[in-house]
Amino acid sequence: MSKLRARQLFTNDHPEQANSKPYVKALIILQAKAQVYYSILANTDVIWTDAIATGATDGVYVYLNKDFFRGLASDSQRAFLLAHEVSHIVLRHPQRGKAFMDRGYFRQVGPKQISYDSGLFNQAADYVINADLVKHDLEFIPDGLLDADIDRNQLVDDVYMQLVKKQDEQPKQKPTQENNDDSDDDNKDGGKGNSQGDNSSTTSGNRSSNDTDDQDQNETDQDHTDEDSDQGGGSDLSNDPMEDSTTEGIDTHLVPQYDGTEEEQEASQREDTDRIADAVDQAIDQVQASRDRGEHNQPEIADGLIGASRRNGGTASATDWRAELADRVTRVSAGQESTWSRINRRRYINTGVIAPSRVGSFDRVVTTMDTSYSVQQYADRVESFMTEAASLIDTLAPASGATLVQCGHYVTQVDEVMSGDEFLDINIVEGGGTYMASSVEWLEENGIEHDIHLIFTDGEMGADDYRICAESGAILVLVVMPDHYYRQNLIASGIDYILANDDPLAA
Repeated sequence: MSKLRARQLFTNDHPEQANSKPYVKALIILQAKAQVYYSILANTDVIWTDAIATGATDGVYVYLNKDFFRGLASDSQRAFLLAHEVSHIVLRHPQRGKAFMDRGYFRQVGPKQISYDSGLFNQAADYVINADLVKHDLEFIPDGLLDADIDRNQLVDDVYMQLVKKQDEQPKQKPTQENNDDSDDDNKDGGKGNSQGDNSSTTSGNRSSNDTDDQDQNETDQDHTDEDSDQGGGSDLSNDPMEDSTTEGIDTHLVPQYDGTEEEQEASQREDTDRIADAVDQAIDQVQASRDRGEHNQPEIADGLIGASRRNGGTASATDWRAELADRVTRVSAGQESTWSRINRRRYINTGVIAPSRVGSFDRVVTTMDTSYSVQQYADRVESFMTEAASLIDTLAPASGATLVQCGHYVTQVDEVMSGDEFLDINIVEGGGTYMASSVEWLEENGIEHDIHLIFTDGEMGADDYRICAESGAILVLVVMPDHYYRQNLIASGIDYILANDDPLAA
């Protein structure tokens, strides 16, 4: 391949639009009201194409229809459209959507798999993005999706789960005998049968449960296949640029496509991810520096965009959470005596890593297990954490052993062990709420001195709970990333945490 990046899906039919007055005016407004998106757009290729009806992105390129762009009611609406597409790129929605499709489901919750609906996921993304752009005082495009109950700082994954739940709760209409006898009339009068009053809700209801919309869209755009399939360097005539795309709100959500061997495609995807992450980091630095100089008073950067910054852990990392955990623990014992006299067999069997054991570095390791159902439903992740914690115990060989505290609203069980095998033999109980400060307080009241305290939880903790745990020096090991409300407490407390999730798509 000539360069490592996604295939450009459509030709640039109107390159002169990059210097047109409507586009330049939109850029000026974008810089004035949403500088972070302006900075990222400056590092993004904008393609003016007749193949897209409005706007679109595949997570790498921004595609704009000249007539739609110029036909918007104001320059502020044009700035809104530009920022909307950039937001999809920053939050990696097309790439994550493709990965969800490839693996066949959205999320595993205990034994249950939550199915993936690309149209519904893209609606969730639009709701969050549009709420953020309205907050930046950009003029909302009327055909877009907006919901007063969905906040700009919510995770798109959380909103998706809300939409799935709402969809599942909608009563299924059972046809009457008369309707069965006259099915042709039913099909004529209202095959989709959605009578919701709110325009955005109606759009959501119509698109979320009907694959026929997407199928019709793909069939409509089939005419583009022959002329567009080889654009951007593609050589496979079967690659339809519109394949698996969906249209919600004001734009089309495309799927990124890569050329070459499997290894070359993976390399291209990594290159795209790195380039976008660099642009996000640079944009955030520029906005923060500009704010420090008092040059503008724009809204605080949304949680999702901050999380997309590589330095904030949002960009997919090659570092396994187990390595992060080992790194945190190793820092505590830095400079202490190590020995290669024995191999940690459990770590070698589970991870293939041969590491030295530390002698006398630690006196005691404390682990707190959140026993609430919201944690214990992730049985596989609980097991993975317990196995890793047992490996650390064997590696560190703490002089006074290890303590496992089981805690819900209050401490329910405490066990003392000297080895990883003993640790794994402990039966984990289930039940209670979440107040991890109870463990911290129990340790203090009983005079339990320790070198490190790991708390395995889902982070559904109040502000005081977070504060007490943070002040104690504990490290949170999160089974999932908490939702917006609890995530605010997490960030405000400043506590150190690790997301213990093997799913690379975890938000």
